[in-house]
Amino acid sequence: LTPNDYMEIEVARGCPGNCIFCGQRRFYEISAGNGPFPPVRYKSAQRVCREVAYWYERGYRKFLFGMDNVINKSFWEGLLRQVKSYPFLQEISLYLIGRAWELVHYEELTDRMYATFQIDAIEVGFESNSTAMLSLLRKKASAEINQQLLRLNETLASKYERNTRIVADFIVFTHPDMSWQDLITNMEFFYQYNYHPEGILKKLIGYPGTMFWQMLKDRGYKEQENFVIDEYQFTDPKVDEAYRLLCHLVALNPKMRREEYGTILAAMKEGNLHDIFVKLRDQWSVDNMGTAIDRIHRILQQHSSQSHQRFC
Repeated sequence: LTPNDYMEIEVARGCPGNCIFCGQRRFYEISAGNGPFPPVRYKSAQRVCREVAYWYERGYRKFLFGMDNVINKSFWEGLLRQVKSYPFLQEISLYLIGRAWELVHYEELTDRMYATFQIDAIEVGFESNSTAMLSLLRKKASAEINQQLLRLNETLASKYERNTRIVADFIVFTHPDMSWQDLITNMEFFYQYNYHPEGILKKLIGYPGTMFWQMLKDRGYKEQENFVIDEYQFTDPKVDEAYRLLCHLVALNPKMRREEYGTILAAMKEGNLHDIFVKLRDQWSVDNMGTAIDRIHRILQQHSSQSHQRFC
């Protein structure tokens, strides 16, 4: 690391969540000897300030406050009280990791954080814009809370002349049991707030030991060599077909522009996905067919041979 990088300061250990796709809870259960799940343990604000001071004296000005959730009311109230003793806290840049519902719920505290600190970014897990999907994932959030956070950040960033970004993890294909409407809702949100060509095909992966991994095993899906399960079908045939057609389009045009994605989304909402797929496939194949075949095969490794035969 150099002083131009973010120096990570471990602020807490543990996670208050119980998301089906995350292995953190199981990790901490094992570390506790399979006993009761240990509570999240936070360092004192004063201890964190001493660690930041150590690196500040060595030229570092950018800090990532690490672990799964550093947006904790009592911790931040303590940190705000330390500003008089450690005035450099108002000079450094911070990258935080938190949860949308806490930032929204403690809006007054969030306001004080923006007013006092130079916050470059806050990383949160949105995962989906469908409340039904968030419930399946056991996320303590809702689509409304996610959008409230985006609006709150816009308001506070403007109020205090900050350039704070919300770095949101978002899974367009959230769950194998998602409905067509869940998918449309996600794609609309992705198009509006978070569009990036590399995220179009993002789907949930079953990592060893997680509840989602066990669910996929119970449904008969097999582990890969690294024990991960990422080959599964969506129970809604329309969602499953949409995923495969998008695989082909992304293979042909991996740098798909936002407006092109918008055209696909509009076609899906009108029930014309296959028609727009044929049109774009023919259009993009003229320029890209030479390299597209390899990309198609790599992307479609996620599907069974029977699925390959349906669309190749």
